[in-house]
Amino acid sequence: AVAPPAVAPEGAAPAAPADSTRPLRWADVRTILRNACVRCHQPKGLRGPAPECLRFDTYDATIGSARVAVIPGRPEASPLVRAVEGHVRKRMPLDGPPWLRAAEIATLARWVRDGARADDGTPAPQPVGREVRVFGVFDGRTALDGLAFVADARTRWDDRPAAGATAEVRAIVAADGAWIATRVRARRADDRSDAAPPGGDDHGGRGRGTDDGPGDDHGGRGRGRDDGPGDDRGGRDR
Repeated sequence: AVAPPAVAPEGAAPAAPADSTRPLRWADVRTILRNACVRCHQPKGLRGPAPECLRFDTYDATIGSARVAVIPGRPEASPLVRAVEGHVRKRMPLDGPPWLRAAEIATLARWVRDGARADDGTPAPQPVGREVRVFGVFDGRTALDGLAFVADARTRWDDRPAAGATAEVRAIVAADGAWIATRVRARRADDRSDAAPPGGDDHGGRGRGTDDGPGDDHGGRGRGRDDGPGDDRGGRDR
């Protein structure tokens, strides 16, 4: 279960007016992201380069990161929204609680649903063919947290998860925003707890770095360990 949102970080921007009918734009979410995410997710963040190459310091970087953070029109499938909601091994922001307020999360979700528009109102392009990595509860067939994905003969299954198990899905984004799975693998059920190494993020401590999870790049400054394909989290001494 996702932990309930707590008090917003100090200086957090107010959510967009609930009665507004206009599509939200970058200006409506920029301050929320700056207060909650940008201290790490920028070229020279608190822990070095942007985790997983995901940047939220500018609109173009947020939309155009090498790994997809936003799928326009589909907040429920967008890693950015899923991370602040808690559908990851370590809920974001990493140093929470406090987490984002429910109203702030709703504003981010609405911005994505409205097309993740720039300040001039132009909707973001669909990130067709780019990689997305998501983490959640597998239904035993082809859905994660109730969200369907496409699996075909090219999909790689590692440690095939059982129904109700925790799983990681790596996928390519289709033209309609759907996930086309390239890899599905079982993960430990306790990976969703705060005690587990952070997954799907790059925030490492200064001690020993480990990599137990999907797409993690958070290396400690001591010795690093890399257990997973696609992981870039090495310590500086190894």
